[in-house]
Amino acid sequence: TNNQFLSEPDLYLNTLGIPNMHAEVSAAFREAVKCFRYELFTAAVTMLGKASEGAWLELGASLLASVPAGQELKFGKQKAVLEDPMIGTFRKIEAVLAIYDHQDVFRPVALASGIRLQELRSVAVWSDAVRDSRNTIHFGVTAATPNTYEKLAALLIGAVSNVRVLYRLKE
Repeated sequence: TNNQFLSEPDLYLNTLGIPNMHAEVSAAFREAVKCFRYELFTAAVTMLGKASEGAWLELGASLLASVPAGQELKFGKQKAVLEDPMIGTFRKIEAVLAIYDHQDVFRPVALASGIRLQELRSVAVWSDAVRDSRNTIHFGVTAATPNTYEKLAALLIGAVSNVRVLYRLKE
């Protein structure tokens, strides 16, 4: 049934409704839902974190690809952050926000997508909650609130609207 989208990966992806999602992001969402179904909350939030990071990286690459000729140097620092595998998710999200903050360049994108910088910052707040929860995979690290069924359900439900924003902007 349609009301079981948190326990069935295909229904969940259908609920997201993002046809142009990268295969690796889609696979991470699938695995997150499978883990959630079996109450493997740390594994579920880890895969949700991977999906979130992938969506942000896709958006960052898309924004950088749309920078007009002659303005690429303006975004060199952010590009280096996004392409460095040793830099964490938090800094990569900051880099994407810094890129989009240049409304002198991205105003046409903002108008076409209907997404303001403040809305993207709200998605970053959700992503930070996912990242905080995911960080429990590190020894000795605890999340601000325990990774429970209710918390993971809220993060998975929150992913629907938040990831849609990232992909709408990417489009």
